[in-house]
Amino acid sequence: MNCIMTLELLEKLSNRKRTMRWPVDDEYVKEALRSKPYAFWPMDEMWGPAARDISANKHAAAYEPGVAFFLPGRTSADTDYPERGPRRAALFAGGGRMVADVPSSKDYSVELWLWNGIAEHVRELTGYVFGTADAKAPDVAGDQLYLDTVKEDKAGGVCPRLFKWSRCEVFRQNTTEAKDVVSRGPREAGRQGLCLSKRPS
Repeated sequence: MNCIMTLELLEKLSNRKRTMRWPVDDEYVKEALRSKPYAFWPMDEMWGPAARDISANKHAAAYEPGVAFFLPGRTSADTDYPERGPRRAALFAGGGRMVADVPSSKDYSVELWLWNGIAEHVRELTGYVFGTADAKAPDVAGDQLYLDTVKEDKAGGVCPRLFKWSRCEVFRQNTTEAKDVVSRGPREAGRQGLCLSKRPS
């Protein structure tokens, strides 16, 4: 029995409708919202397919099949901001993605929290974090952020800690190469690092 069927059964037994209780906004969330982002998807839903946008713009996104919901998210040990309650997160281990329709732009920034449970060298490329594509021009290369084993020491990347939450920021400007990844420390050869590059057309 899935969680939706369970909730529906509880509603019938109690003769009451469910109440959605979202996590209380902590200082990190408040600071992010003060920057007036195009969208802020916490990815803390109990089920899909809708992914709520808590910014003022309300640009809802959608989960594809193959996503696990409501798993433990970042904690006060992962951020400099005090937490006001447990955070929840989606796990993209089954091949599903979260898909959003956003305006096309050569200049953009993305901030996200990443948890990785796959050690380096387990497979050739650990996994993709996010990508861009033009629905009207599918043959045009977009950007892709992926996690891979770093081949050489290089500042400007980020090495996410295994089984830990890492804060990642990407600033993309109108350049010929998409390589602007802000780190919390230097990349180290032999460890996994985030790489931003053009997606092959």
